[in-house]
Amino acid sequence: MIEKRTLARPYAKALFSLASETKSFDEWSHFLAWLSLVVNDENTKNLIEDSTQPPEEIKRFLFQLCLDFPNEMVKNFIQLLVVKKRLYLLEEIAELFEAMCREFEGKIEVSFFSPIALTVSQKDRFSDLLATYFKRMVKVEWTIDEHLFGGFLIKVGNETIDGSLRGQLTALKALVSD
Repeated sequence: MIEKRTLARPYAKALFSLASETKSFDEWSHFLAWLSLVVNDENTKNLIEDSTQPPEEIKRFLFQLCLDFPNEMVKNFIQLLVVKKRLYLLEEIAELFEAMCREFEGKIEVSFFSPIALTVSQKDRFSDLLATYFKRMVKVEWTIDEHLFGGFLIKVGNETIDGSLRGQLTALKALVSD
Protein backbone atom coordinates (compact mmCIF):
# COMPACT_ATOMS: atom_id res chain seq x y z
CA MET A 1 0.00 0.00 0.00
CA ILE A 2 1.21 3.50 -0.78
CA GLU A 3 2.28 5.55 2.22
CA LYS A 4 0.11 8.56 3.12
CA ARG A 5 3.05 10.97 2.84
CA THR A 6 3.72 9.77 -0.70
CA LEU A 7 0.11 10.44 -1.66
CA ALA A 8 0.10 13.81 0.14
CA ARG A 9 3.33 15.15 -1.39
CA PRO A 10 1.91 16.25 -4.79
CA TYR A 11 -0.89 18.19 -3.08
CA ALA A 12 1.56 19.89 -0.71
CA LYS A 13 3.89 20.76 -3.62
CA ALA A 14 1.02 22.22 -5.64
CA LEU A 15 -0.12 24.34 -2.69
CA PHE A 16 3.43 25.45 -2.01
CA SER A 17 3.80 26.49 -5.64
CA LEU A 18 0.54 28.43 -5.47
CA ALA A 19 1.53 30.05 -2.17
CA SER A 20 4.87 31.02 -3.72
CA GLU A 21 3.16 32.71 -6.66
CA THR A 22 0.68 34.60 -4.49
CA LYS A 23 3.00 35.18 -1.50
CA SER A 24 0.32 33.62 0.72
CA PHE A 25 2.32 31.15 2.81
CA ASP A 26 0.78 32.23 6.11
CA GLU A 27 -2.79 32.11 4.79
CA TRP A 28 -2.38 28.61 3.37
CA SER A 29 -0.56 27.44 6.48
CA HIS A 30 -3.37 28.71 8.70
CA PHE A 31 -6.02 27.21 6.43
CA LEU A 32 -4.36 23.78 6.24
CA ALA A 33 -3.89 23.59 10.01
CA TRP A 34 -7.51 24.60 10.56
CA LEU A 35 -8.98 22.25 7.94
CA SER A 36 -6.85 19.39 9.21
CA LEU A 37 -8.35 19.86 12.68
CA VAL A 38 -11.87 20.03 11.22
CA VAL A 39 -11.46 16.88 9.14
CA ASN A 40 -10.00 14.98 12.10
CA ASP A 41 -12.96 15.90 14.31
CA GLU A 42 -14.91 12.73 15.11
CA ASN A 43 -18.23 14.06 13.79
CA THR A 44 -16.66 15.29 10.56
CA LYS A 45 -14.82 11.99 10.12
CA ASN A 46 -18.09 10.11 10.45
CA LEU A 47 -19.69 12.32 7.81
CA ILE A 48 -16.76 11.94 5.40
CA GLU A 49 -16.49 8.18 5.87
CA ASP A 50 -20.26 7.65 5.51
CA SER A 51 -20.56 6.02 2.09
CA THR A 52 -24.20 7.13 1.82
CA GLN A 53 -23.16 10.82 1.86
CA PRO A 54 -22.81 12.21 -1.66
CA PRO A 55 -19.63 14.20 -2.33
CA GLU A 56 -21.72 17.31 -2.97
CA GLU A 57 -23.00 17.22 0.63
CA ILE A 58 -19.48 16.86 2.02
CA LYS A 59 -18.26 19.76 -0.13
CA ARG A 60 -21.21 21.94 0.90
CA PHE A 61 -20.58 21.14 4.56
CA LEU A 62 -16.88 22.01 4.30
CA PHE A 63 -17.56 25.15 2.25
CA GLN A 64 -19.89 26.36 5.01
CA LEU A 65 -17.11 25.86 7.52
CA CYS A 66 -14.66 27.73 5.30
CA LEU A 67 -16.46 31.06 5.22
CA ASP A 68 -13.42 32.62 6.92
CA PHE A 69 -11.39 31.51 3.88
CA PRO A 70 -13.32 33.01 0.94
CA ASN A 71 -10.55 32.30 -1.56
CA GLU A 72 -11.76 30.45 -4.69
CA MET A 73 -8.56 28.37 -4.60
CA VAL A 74 -9.57 27.09 -1.15
CA LYS A 75 -12.86 25.85 -2.58
CA ASN A 76 -11.06 24.25 -5.52
CA PHE A 77 -8.67 22.52 -3.15
CA ILE A 78 -11.48 21.17 -0.98
CA GLN A 79 -13.40 20.04 -4.05
CA LEU A 80 -10.34 18.21 -5.37
CA LEU A 81 -9.78 16.39 -2.08
CA VAL A 82 -13.43 15.43 -1.81
CA VAL A 83 -13.69 14.17 -5.39
CA LYS A 84 -10.41 12.24 -5.14
CA LYS A 85 -11.39 10.96 -1.65
CA ARG A 86 -8.17 12.37 -0.19
CA LEU A 87 -9.47 14.36 2.79
CA TYR A 88 -7.81 11.81 5.08
CA LEU A 89 -4.43 13.14 3.82
CA LEU A 90 -4.91 16.67 5.17
CA GLU A 91 -2.68 16.24 8.19
CA GLU A 92 0.19 14.97 6.04
CA ILE A 93 -0.42 17.67 3.42
CA ALA A 94 -0.24 20.34 6.15
CA GLU A 95 2.97 18.85 7.62
CA LEU A 96 4.67 18.63 4.23
CA PHE A 97 3.57 22.16 3.31
CA GLU A 98 5.02 23.49 6.58
CA ALA A 99 8.28 21.63 5.96
CA MET A 100 8.50 23.15 2.47
CA CYS A 101 7.89 26.62 3.92
CA ARG A 102 10.64 26.15 6.53
CA GLU A 103 13.01 24.91 3.83
CA PHE A 104 12.19 27.92 1.68
CA GLU A 105 12.77 30.29 4.60
CA GLY A 106 16.02 28.54 5.50
CA LYS A 107 14.68 27.24 8.82
CA ILE A 108 14.81 23.80 10.33
CA GLU A 109 13.00 22.21 13.29
CA VAL A 110 15.13 20.21 15.69
CA SER A 111 14.05 17.98 18.55
CA PHE A 112 16.66 17.92 21.30
CA PHE A 113 16.40 15.25 24.01
CA SER A 114 18.45 15.32 27.20
CA PRO A 115 18.13 13.42 30.49
CA ILE A 116 17.99 16.65 32.52
CA ALA A 117 16.76 20.20 32.01
CA LEU A 118 19.33 22.44 30.37
CA THR A 119 20.13 25.96 31.49
CA VAL A 120 19.38 28.90 29.24
CA SER A 121 23.06 29.32 28.40
CA GLN A 122 23.36 25.60 27.51
CA LYS A 123 20.31 25.86 25.27
CA ASP A 124 21.73 28.97 23.60
CA ARG A 125 25.06 27.22 23.04
CA PHE A 126 23.42 24.11 21.54
CA SER A 127 21.15 26.28 19.36
CA ASP A 128 24.20 28.11 18.00
CA LEU A 129 26.04 24.84 17.36
CA LEU A 130 23.02 23.34 15.58
CA ALA A 131 22.58 26.46 13.44
CA THR A 132 26.24 26.23 12.44
CA TYR A 133 26.04 22.48 11.81
CA PHE A 134 22.91 22.66 9.64
CA LYS A 135 23.79 26.08 8.16
CA ARG A 136 20.23 27.29 8.85
CA MET A 137 18.18 29.02 11.47
CA VAL A 138 16.96 26.43 13.93
CA LYS A 139 13.85 26.15 16.03
CA VAL A 140 14.60 23.73 18.85
CA GLU A 141 12.04 21.76 20.81
CA TRP A 142 13.65 20.91 24.14
CA THR A 143 12.53 17.64 25.73
CA ILE A 144 13.62 15.88 28.90
CA ASP A 145 13.95 12.14 28.31
CA GLU A 146 14.74 10.41 31.59
CA HIS A 147 15.50 7.18 29.70
CA LEU A 148 18.66 8.74 28.29
CA PHE A 149 21.68 7.93 30.37
CA GLY A 150 23.96 10.90 29.80
CA GLY A 151 24.49 12.88 26.64
CA PHE A 152 21.78 13.92 24.21
CA LEU A 153 19.76 12.83 21.20
CA ILE A 154 18.90 15.16 18.32
CA LYS A 155 16.27 14.43 15.70
CA VAL A 156 15.87 16.42 12.51
CA GLY A 157 13.35 14.91 10.11
CA ASN A 158 14.60 11.39 9.42
CA GLU A 159 18.11 12.12 10.71
CA THR A 160 19.18 11.29 14.26
CA ILE A 161 22.35 12.46 15.95
CA ASP A 162 22.98 10.18 18.89
CA GLY A 163 25.28 11.82 21.41
CA SER A 164 23.98 9.70 24.26
CA LEU A 165 26.19 7.49 26.37
CA ARG A 166 24.24 4.44 25.19
CA GLY A 167 24.78 5.47 21.54
CA GLN A 168 28.50 5.96 22.09
CA LEU A 169 28.81 2.55 23.80
CA THR A 170 26.87 0.89 20.96
CA ALA A 171 29.17 2.49 18.39
CA LEU A 172 32.23 1.40 20.37
CA LYS A 173 30.89 -2.15 20.64
CA ALA A 174 30.35 -2.24 16.86
CA LEU A 175 33.95 -1.10 16.27
CA VAL A 176 35.38 -3.68 18.65
CA SER A 177 33.34 -6.59 17.28
CA ASP A 178 34.38 -5.95 13.65
